Formats: sequence, C-alpha cells, structure tokens
Amino acid sequence: MNRAGGEKAETWDAFRQLLAEQTQGKLILLTVEETERMIGENDAVLTYHVNSPDDLAPMRHAIRIYIEGVCLPSKRLFHYLVAVNEAATNALLYGKNVSVQILQMKEEPFCRIAVSDCGEGIPFGELPKAVLLRGYSKRNTLGVGFPVMLHYTDRLWLSTSQNGTVLMLDLALDLPATRKVKM
Repeated sequence: MNRAGGEKAETWDAFRQLLAEQTQGKLILLTVEETERMIGENDAVLTYHVNSPDDLAPMRHAIRIYIEGVCLPSKRLFHYLVAVNEAATNALLYGKNVSVQILQMKEEPFCRIAVSDCGEGIPFGELPKAVLLRGYSKRNTLGVGFPVMLHYTDRLWLSTSQNGTVLMLDLALDLPATRKVKM
C-alpha cells in the first residue's frame, strides 16, 4: 500500500473509532465490502422503492404492517419508523434510486432495515460533522437526521462511497426466549 493509501486507511480507521466512541458504540462505520456481506447474509423479506416524498407514507405503512407482529410496544415501533423515514428522506435528498429493505436476521434478535441510495455519498472529510453535529446540513434542512436515527435505533450501520450510501437501522427485539418470530 502506498503512503497516501495508508494514510487514508489510517484516517478511515480513526473516523470509525471516533464515530463509535462518540455514539457509545451505536454507530458503526463499514466498508462497502462489509456492508455487502452483511446484507448478503440475510434475506430481504420486503423491498420498497422510494422515488419521491409521496412514497414515504406508503413505505412506513408497508413496514408497519410487516413488523407489527413482533409485538413491539406501539411507541417503540413508531420511533423506529421515524428513524427509517429520516434515513429514506435523507437518501431522497442526497441520492437517487432509493431502496428500503427489511432484512430477515438469521442469528441476531434485531429488526434490521437497510436504506440505500445511488448518490455521491457523504464526503469522507465531512463524516464526523455530518453524523455528530446536530444542525449540520449541506441543504436547506434542519440537520437532525443522524441524531434522530441514533436516538430511535439500537444500532446504526453506515457505509458511504462515491457510489452511494447504505444505512442499516437495527431495533432490538425484546422477545421471550421461547417465542419465535418470522422476520
């Protein structure tokens, strides 16, 4: 690896560590390869394409219908839908070809929704500001998307490159050990 590539890798690792520390381990920065592997390990049980803001309400409804059977308290489900809506709204604002997928977790007791776009990604040098600073926005918005997502999810996975961004939002399922849920 050349010096420039090594320095970028070291900076990326420092950003990964910084974001994890500043969010108490809730935000995990992933490489594109790690993201593809995580998505590939699970089956997409629902895929919803969001082409305009008009698609957000039907998207939330479709997700609610699918995961209501998990017996989450309604307030927790509502907050999770707010976080997913924020992710999809950001993807619409900064990207195109927005896809929202509910992933069937094979090993972990989480509901995981992946929101992806084919935008320009979050510029590498802006990652800490974009994620950690409340009110930071490159557009005319409130800049509260990441704080909202971090507050209402149990874990947030982020992968971004010049080809787009993927956010995976996890919500822990507090299920009795004997109960099986189809997700």
